[in-house]
Amino acid sequence: MEDTWVWHHEVKWIFTVKLAYRLARKFERINIAEGSHRDGRDQDFNWNYIWSAPCPAKIKQFLWRFAHNSLPLRMSIRRRGVDCETCCPVCRRLNEDGGHLFLHCKFVRNVWRTPDMEPEHALLTRCNGPKAMLEHIFSRPTKQKILCIAMLWTRWNVRNKINAGEGVYNLDDVCFRIWRSAIEYEKFFLKQEKLAQPPPTSCSLPDETCLNINIDGSFDAGTRSGGWGFIIRDHQGG
Repeated sequence: MEDTWVWHHEVKWIFTVKLAYRLARKFERINIAEGSHRDGRDQDFNWNYIWSAPCPAKIKQFLWRFAHNSLPLRMSIRRRGVDCETCCPVCRRLNEDGGHLFLHCKFVRNVWRTPDMEPEHALLTRCNGPKAMLEHIFSRPTKQKILCIAMLWTRWNVRNKINAGEGVYNLDDVCFRIWRSAIEYEKFFLKQEKLAQPPPTSCSLPDETCLNINIDGSFDAGTRSGGWGFIIRDHQGG
């Protein structure tokens, strides 16, 4: 009989992603209970912030990976045992981790220095980790929130193109892409918000001391005839 791979965590010895996910969550709960390297913020973080964010689904996936610090940054890849270059592909000066890429790289600082974004950059640099950064972003008014999300997503896309040797860094182009994306996300958000609102009612009922009178009419110019009507309602709608 030939040897075969089996998944001993399942009675049928068959591997499934569903069971692997459940097992990973079980180990995660054990690590938290035993006081592992994870801090209390993992349990306190509201993941609905991400899934209800005013942006397309692919950017929500990006934000989820950002929160878990699981983006394939060069220092993260090195920590996983892969022998690779760790220097930032954009500035070519310092090691590339999340803090450097999104906040401290000399090129990204130039983007953050725009009038509407510099105050946010100053506050984000004080945050302790990616989850704290997202908590701050999602606590901001809609315009600033969308602008910060567009900034993170655009920075990540530009970095990936440079890393693949497909582009060069251009400050004006990056700023334009951020503002264009922010406008698109805001339109998307307002559209989704409008769809989520209940349909308007035809009229509201008056107070007990008042009556509601609705009047309408029409006229046909061809026959030179018309008509009109009215409805009077009390506070009970009758």
